[in-house]
Amino acid sequence: MRRMIVALALVAALFAGSAPAAEKTIGVTLLSREHVFFNIIEESLVGTAEKLGYKTVVVDSNMDINKQANQLEDFIIQGVDAVIIAPARVAGLEPG
Repeated sequence: MRRMIVALALVAALFAGSAPAAEKTIGVTLLSREHVFFNIIEESLVGTAEKLGYKTVVVDSNMDINKQANQLEDFIIQGVDAVIIAPARVAGLEPG
């Protein structure tokens, strides 16, 4: 969980000096919402992002690499400013 918060802080630092945080959106694709661990990660990410003024879009891949690849494409189409991934598998996400 600490790593995810650090990752969000790094994303926030990258945005510093650009547009106001309220105009920035972070896409998050989780491995699963069926595991308590990922629920805690989601709560921490969304809570920290809100405190920093960022919007978040969180989706669940249900441990499906193809679904997760499609979610990444959707984030690109939506024009999110950053993406945080809890990968179903590393192999297969390289194009994203």
